[in-house]
Amino acid sequence: MALHDDHASDNAVLRIRHDVYLKEFLKDEFDAKQFASNNLLSKSVAEQLSHLAEGITLLDKQIHTQVTLHHEDLLQQAVSVEAIEGVLDSMRTRIDSLRGSVNRIKSKIVEPYNKIVMRNTQLSRMQTACDILRRVQRILSLSPRLASVEIPPRELIKVATALGEIEWLASGVDWEGIDVIANELANAAKLRAQLRKKGELLLAEGWSAGQAGSMASAMQVLTPLGILKEAVLRLLSEKEEAVAAAARKATDPSIGGSSARTGPGKVTMPSVGHGAQFRAALWGQLDSVAEMIISTANQAHQMRRALASRRESAAMFDGDEVINEFIQRLLARVASEFESAIRASSAVRQAFESEYPKLVRLLENVVHQLKPLVETRADLWTIVAPSMTPLENAFLSRSLSRLLDPIHLLFLNKQPVLADVDGLGRVISTELMIGEMCPSLAAPVARNVAKAVQLFAGKSEMLLEDAYSVAGALTSGHQRNIDLCNALWSLHETTGKASKSTTLPAEARPAIDAALQTLWDLIQGVVDRLLASLAGCVRAILASMHQEDFNVASVDPHSVSLYVRELQDFAGRVRRDFLAPLHCTPVLFARARTLLEELYFCAACHIVLLRPVSAAGKQRLTADSNAIEQALMSLAEGAPAAKVLRAIRVALFQSHDALLASPSVGEALPVSTAMLLLISRASDDLQSPHATCQWTQEKFVTWMLEHNERDRVLLIKVTLENYASAAKNRALTSFDPVYPALVDLLQRALQAHAVAS
Repeated sequence: MALHDDHASDNAVLRIRHDVYLKEFLKDEFDAKQFASNNLLSKSVAEQLSHLAEGITLLDKQIHTQVTLHHEDLLQQAVSVEAIEGVLDSMRTRIDSLRGSVNRIKSKIVEPYNKIVMRNTQLSRMQTACDILRRVQRILSLSPRLASVEIPPRELIKVATALGEIEWLASGVDWEGIDVIANELANAAKLRAQLRKKGELLLAEGWSAGQAGSMASAMQVLTPLGILKEAVLRLLSEKEEAVAAAARKATDPSIGGSSARTGPGKVTMPSVGHGAQFRAALWGQLDSVAEMIISTANQAHQMRRALASRRESAAMFDGDEVINEFIQRLLARVASEFESAIRASSAVRQAFESEYPKLVRLLENVVHQLKPLVETRADLWTIVAPSMTPLENAFLSRSLSRLLDPIHLLFLNKQPVLADVDGLGRVISTELMIGEMCPSLAAPVARNVAKAVQLFAGKSEMLLEDAYSVAGALTSGHQRNIDLCNALWSLHETTGKASKSTTLPAEARPAIDAALQTLWDLIQGVVDRLLASLAGCVRAILASMHQEDFNVASVDPHSVSLYVRELQDFAGRVRRDFLAPLHCTPVLFARARTLLEELYFCAACHIVLLRPVSAAGKQRLTADSNAIEQALMSLAEGAPAAKVLRAIRVALFQSHDALLASPSVGEALPVSTAMLLLISRASDDLQSPHATCQWTQEKFVTWMLEHNERDRVLLIKVTLENYASAAKNRALTSFDPVYPALVDLLQRALQAHAVAS
């Protein structure tokens, strides 16, 4: 049944929605008047009424159906509505009761409240009246102090204090209609201007005298008037403008009788012949400006002390901050004036650029004097640095030109002259002195010097020729290399002395040191190539001693071998033609020392490889080794002594046991060399190491030079092992007499190297 009713309800809704006449009633924007007017025009009234009656009947049926379906629910909701109405009636009764109680309480407290408000108003008015009366009384009592027409200096502070109190009493009150103190207030207003003028005058006088006490007295006058900060700031502004005006006047191109004239484009051009006069006047004025800045800053510092002595002043504003900012503004204004003068006048710009270090020293001195007066961590130089940057760049460009131009001129003839190099050294010394006088310029000037030195080194290196062999006679290529090396050394010495004689900051040293190292390395390269050729020739001459016969019956004790005479002639020629002309003695000594040690050892190795050697041959070898030592030591002044050759000369005549006990073995005489000497005394069965390796004596000595003592001993050990193995294979009943001594030395050497490792 319920399903049937729901279906019937849905059909009724569909009929209304599809009915052309009835569906208009379902629209949200339905307008009854519009609907009636439209339908009366299109249809008859009877037809419309019939349609409406049909629709109403349909709706009645649907309502009846819905009521029938939900009868119980509707009854339950009706009961709930009745219960809610009962609750609402009960709440309404209680609310009415509460409203009545509130009204009764309100009627009881309104009257007391109104009385309290009225009493408060009366009390407030009485307090205001009492305050005004007290103020009037106090003003009237203070007014006699302001009665005098001319205030004595001693009374300024008292009068100012009284006036300040009167102004404080008069503030915040409407005095309209109170005529009893009208004259006093008018008199106070007139007196204020007089006191202000005198207080500011007293403050200016104290400033000029640099006396903190006088300024403190002026502050006692200005503080009660409430104008202390205003007066201080005004005075500081005036002093700042005075310094700026002095800087502006100092950089005015018309000073010093320069008779400046205006050229095309309104460029200021000083007249010819007045440049020196203009610059003298300019620097004189700038010195005065610097003194004025320092004096003004010191006076400001005295003002800071005066402000700090007054608690009232410290409460009104921060005196330290004001003075710090003032001193920094002074520098900024002066720098700004300089910058404007540089842009406006080419004469000023040229004077500053050409004598920039003088300007820097001037400003650095000012900054140094002001630094203790500024209680801040800020670097004062950063204030003036931006305006100095264009001048610094121009000066450094000129400085670099002064350094580089002489170098280009030196190499125009393809060969620098020592006298000109000395002139370049003087230029470098002058530039470095600028860095000493102006620490801020030290690092950039040092970099310019380094660039000049490196340019000189680069140009010299390009002129060096591949002529380093000392086997032949001196050639023009050799001479060119020697001259260039001497020029490089001269520049190294003059630059190094100039650097050491000037007190440069630490940050300027690395550039100079790097440039000097470049020169040193280039000179060392030339010396190393010459010494390498020398070493090759000496080794070849020493190797020729194996062509001599030292197994002779007798020798002339006053003569030496042919190879020694050749070495003496070669050493004398090399010293005379190649080494003596070189001025770089420290470089030559440093490189020759190591080389001579190698050549001494080379000669000792060749000597101990000779076999057989008779007693007369030992005498000849003694004379030869002494002559070799003298010839090699003559190559360089201060050459080291040939300890190994001297030890060899002694060891040649020692027995096996004496050699083993000699303290020189392992010290002046390497163990490997002592072992080779013993092997040279053995029979042919015990071969020398070079024969075992099938090397020439020269190749073996070269190997000895290239390896350390441990490797040398191990190579000799192989020789001894081969000998022992061969003796065992041949079933020999005994070893060579030197073999035990060799084994002893070998064990000592291996133990020493094992401990060292």
